[in-house]
Amino acid sequence: MRTSIMNLVVSIAFTVLILASSSDVTAQQEVVGGTRVPVEYSNLPDEMAAGCIQDGADPHQVLYTEPIDGPGCPYILDTFDFNVTEHLAADVDALANCQDAYFAELIAWPSSVVDLLISFEGDPPVPGSAVYYEMRGGAVGRLWSQVSLCNAGGGVDGSVEDVDGLELWGELDIDDANMFSLVGDPGGISVWSFLGDPPLPVPYISRATIFAAVQSLGFTGVEAQVDVDAIMVWNEHCDGEWGVAGADTIVFSIRAAANWDGGEIVELRNLGVGPNEAFFLDHGGHLWDTAFSVAAAFGVTTEEVDGIEAAFVEALPREGDIPTVSDWGLIILMLMLLTAGALYIVRRSRLARRTI
Repeated sequence: MRTSIMNLVVSIAFTVLILASSSDVTAQQEVVGGTRVPVEYSNLPDEMAAGCIQDGADPHQVLYTEPIDGPGCPYILDTFDFNVTEHLAADVDALANCQDAYFAELIAWPSSVVDLLISFEGDPPVPGSAVYYEMRGGAVGRLWSQVSLCNAGGGVDGSVEDVDGLELWGELDIDDANMFSLVGDPGGISVWSFLGDPPLPVPYISRATIFAAVQSLGFTGVEAQVDVDAIMVWNEHCDGEWGVAGADTIVFSIRAAANWDGGEIVELRNLGVGPNEAFFLDHGGHLWDTAFSVAAAFGVTTEEVDGIEAAFVEALPREGDIPTVSDWGLIILMLMLLTAGALYIVRRSRLARRTI
């Protein structure tokens, strides 16, 4: 009896340790498995994390969290501060990694085989809904509110006003959003890289390149109206150079202008010779073109997409889930189980001696 109980306790303990250390790694950007999902985001306006709140305007500052942000001190950390010195007044409005996880699955032909995460301008409705999803089969819904990212409360001082840049995956507690865009695409640069040691902001894709892409898809505005405000990136060598024919690719959206409403999502491939190749993203059984009514599909009050990402939604923590246990919590749980098992064995042994 004692042996079987002890074996059970040990089995449980090993299970807890395995859960604490397990992860799922892809050939792309690392994808952390389990219930801890690293999320980097930019707020509008950009802010720094100060103690337990977001406080103080800080252009180019990116924040880190892990939803669902449970009770207590909000879990938000400062990560990259891009500090593009010639454009210090411009806030960040798009984030990506140089080799975004699930990028190939998102652009798979003839249709995506991964779910699409979307943030909308203003995080509608109030109280703010920071991230929505469209499943690969077309179903839509809300994934995370602003409170999920910072439990101080959405739309108030010290918390999230508007998520306008979104980057998931990578290693836990590590700066990972090394591609970005700035509000207004100042200096004629639509996408910047932040690579190297130490990392430095370097132009990656020009506004002229983005303009040529959207113009080929029917955009009637002028180049000065182009403002990239959502991105995913595949940079074949993670070198910050837009130059590998047939490999370097970006998925992006631009702010509403001319005949575009801001809900369009475009895939742009670098062909190396001649014009780049641009398509509207095919996801959820439809094209993300101007004809697709984002507001009607998602039940929001805007067409303006300002953040995009890819994930398998069923594997993500959702609002209403039981708060997850940290690594330290799992270790403590293991020790509690071992202690409880030992006490049970001692008690059984004493009772057995009394009956002899």
